[in-house]
Amino acid sequence: HGFSVSWDGTARMWDLGTGKETLRLVHPGPVTPTGKVPVSDVAPLPNGATARTVGGHVLRIWDLTSGEVVQEFTLPRVHDALGCTVSR
Repeated sequence: HGFSVSWDGTARMWDLGTGKETLRLVHPGPVTPTGKVPVSDVAPLPNGATARTVGGHVLRIWDLTSGEVVQEFTLPRVHDALGCTVSR
């Protein structure tokens, strides 16, 4: 699978063989004058069952089967979330 992020506040998982979207993660956040908070980063975690997204100053861990948020972390500043790594 491949992942993409968007200015519309979503991260998407894609089947690379078919090119079809298989999961859409809606990263809720406050609405700004230009729209929703964009998702700036997404990455699968080593266990293969979860992924993390970053939007604004919020990092979320998602279950890739259900599409539900497993954990959420609020970071003190927006730039603290960019390029962060999660390990367990």
